[in-house]
Amino acid sequence: MDNQVDYLIERLIEITSYDMSEVNVFVFGYKDLGKRLTRRLLQMGARVRVGDLLDNNMVDPANDYITYVYSSKTETIKSLINSDDVVINTIPNIFSSGSYGCKSKCIIDIDNYNKDNQKTYIKK
Repeated sequence: MDNQVDYLIERLIEITSYDMSEVNVFVFGYKDLGKRLTRRLLQMGARVRVGDLLDNNMVDPANDYITYVYSSKTETIKSLINSDDVVINTIPNIFSSGSYGCKSKCIIDIDNYNKDNQKTYIKK
């Protein structure tokens, strides 16, 4: 069981009252946490898109159930998230000062995480 992912999913459902099998989710950041969140959301039936910044360590994303968006510019990815019901950001310092520039119904911005402290900003 993944306590961090479970916590985020519980908070998402609590805040939005969404049926996860009917929601469009954009996960921004496809490193460890992003992969775990994506896997769990897919298990729940959510329609998931993943975005990340281009880097030299990018892996080949081979999964027929996910749409992948990669860019070297944060603003490019931000412009693509307007159609999603939920945006989950796992990349620190991408969204600054509550300025999101998107119309998604719910944004979960994971600022920092460790086992003792979860800082999450949720915008409805």
